[in-house]
Amino acid sequence: MLSIDFINMGQTQWDDLVVVIYSDVEEWYSQKRRESDNPFASLGFIASSLQRVFRDLQPEDKGVKVRKQLQATAQLFWDEWEGESYTATVTEMGTKDIRLELNQLAVSHLEMLQQMQPVLALLLSQSVNNSRPQSLLAQVQTIEILPSASNTASAYRVGIELIFPEFLDRQQLGKIKRILQFWK
Repeated sequence: MLSIDFINMGQTQWDDLVVVIYSDVEEWYSQKRRESDNPFASLGFIASSLQRVFRDLQPEDKGVKVRKQLQATAQLFWDEWEGESYTATVTEMGTKDIRLELNQLAVSHLEMLQQMQPVLALLLSQSVNNSRPQSLLAQVQTIEILPSASNTASAYRVGIELIFPEFLDRQQLGKIKRILQFWK
């Protein structure tokens, strides 16, 4: 027994189906269609499908960043800060990069980060009470001053875009994927 379910068919598709089911073969061949099948093109498409199956999917537009929105906290560490660390909020994260926001950063540290674009150590926690934070290394890519919620001139927020170095993919990529899969 064979059962077929045709979903969301248009009127012309229904008409064609009725002709196929209730007419003899001579009726099928007498049909004049605007679109005819090109058997060689169909065969070529089927033959080339093996290549498409094993090809890595690439985004159409290289400028579009695919990131997950996260609610996490990050501690930022750098040798040049001489034991000082900063707490930031993770806003977005992808497999290749991460975006953080800090409420304030010393102006001297901000200038050094912009000029040197160093690799920072990150200690990521999903919550304040997280007993198992995840450590990652990421390189500063861009820094921007964001408007602050308060109207005081001395208060500002800093947005930092970091990229995960490719040479550390073997060590970090599994951890990054687990964070993206399980963290909210």
